Amino acid sequence: MAKILYPTPITAAAVDPSWFRDTTITGITFTEPRLWLFTFNSGVSIQVESVWRLLDQSHIVLTSEDHAQKFGLLAPVDAVAEALRLIGTQTVAEFTVRLDTLDLLLCFSRGHRLEILPTSSGYEAWQITVRGQHIVAAGGGKLASYTQET
Repeated sequence: MAKILYPTPITAAAVDPSWFRDTTITGITFTEPRLWLFTFNSGVSIQVESVWRLLDQSHIVLTSEDHAQKFGLLAPVDAVAEALRLIGTQTVAEFTVRLDTLDLLLCFSRGHRLEILPTSSGYEAWQITVRGQHIVAAGGGKLASYTQET
């Protein structure tokens, strides 16, 4: 029988930037139709069901929307491999949550920025998991938290 979870509303202040600071991405996975999972060497993960984009100092270099697109290239874009190539060895220098929209911003040690952008007023956009605690960006810019019991 499945457990019923009762999330508690929280504010963005409950998302601790230290969970990410000085960590590196150890894996990125993609599951159709649009589920991305970013895992970090600290054990923290971000599950993303919205748009993300990766920027360098001057422009967008890759987005979740680019995955599997051909763009006139010889092979379709592999956003997993390309993102890992660009930021997989960099440490997170800064992590912020935009209070009004719940955008996540991860700034990396060599200047790349990963932006996770909620795009729905109704659907969940992302979920951070750290030590059994789940923080969910629900629709409409609301945050909730629950602890998964084992």
